[in-house]
Amino acid sequence: MHFESADPTGNFAQDALLENREVEYILYGSLEPGKNYSFALSQLFATRFALRFIDAFTQSHVRGAGHPLAVFVAALAHALEESTNDFKSLIKSEPAPLLNDEITPIRHLNITYKDYLRLFLFINSSGDSRLKRIMAVIEKNTDVNLIERKTYVNGSTDISEKLIFVPQIARSLSFVRILDGQVDSNRYIFKEEANFSY
Repeated sequence: MHFESADPTGNFAQDALLENREVEYILYGSLEPGKNYSFALSQLFATRFALRFIDAFTQSHVRGAGHPLAVFVAALAHALEESTNDFKSLIKSEPAPLLNDEITPIRHLNITYKDYLRLFLFINSSGDSRLKRIMAVIEKNTDVNLIERKTYVNGSTDISEKLIFVPQIARSLSFVRILDGQVDSNRYIFKEEANFSY
């Protein structure tokens, strides 16, 4: 929501510019222009191929190929053809159906390039390197040095758990400060706090 990922136009030179591909940079972290977009397209094609390969086994012409090896080759051919068509649609900002299965209602679910980026943000590994790339994009867009702008977040929550053993024992342990919490009826309640800063 806060970083740019323009809808693909089919013009790779324009589509690959960093100002159009901030999300892809955050995902993959390459400093070479166009490489992050290429990584996203590669992962997109691989995902579409995997989905279409699964879908291929629902197709009558694939199942009717006879020999198991012929079925496998027919499934590969079907997946390659369909995923290529899907890929062409997606890089022109047109949605592509998730699957072609005529039996299930999932065939009506059309997914766009940005939907796949959301999926990739979820499934690709993250961590400090991704956080650093997010900070770099924020610095680029705002001309603010984040080292000079520190932030601090504090959060706390109360957690309760039903006691398995006698509540009076837990109350006694809490009273003498062996347990860091309190007992209410047959539930043990304790507070957790988390702090984060950079």
